[in-house]
Amino acid sequence: MDANLKKVLLNMTYYTLIGAMVAFEIFFMITLAGASLAMWERVLYYILAGALVAVVIYDIICTCMHRQKYIAGFILYVITILTVILSLVVMAINSANGRLLIDISEKFFRLVLFSYIINTLAVVIYCTGEKLISHTANRIKK
Repeated sequence: MDANLKKVLLNMTYYTLIGAMVAFEIFFMITLAGASLAMWERVLYYILAGALVAVVIYDIICTCMHRQKYIAGFILYVITILTVILSLVVMAINSANGRLLIDISEKFFRLVLFSYIINTLAVVIYCTGEKLISHTANRIKK
């Protein structure tokens, strides 16, 4: 495949992933608004979702400038760890004898699933941006 076509395909993939993340983010916010969780749990999930959007915006800026991409990677790493910790804490608080209560289990798993999907998309967006930068750097060297 021609180098220009690879770059076009990478750009299409990069921005399609961003669009998919925005769509999942909207669905996540709608699901979060109707969830039967405590207010502090909802607030933390809103903060987490906002932080993921902010880091992806920062990642887009870093990808366009071809600089400081590692800072976005560090922030994304911390947010990923916090997502896992938050889901475990919320599950532990809302469970009784190691089992999640029936009335909250569907909404809880939907929230966890959306938060993990959004986080995974953010990581894939970061990796695709890295590939775009390395592809451009290799093209300049040749």
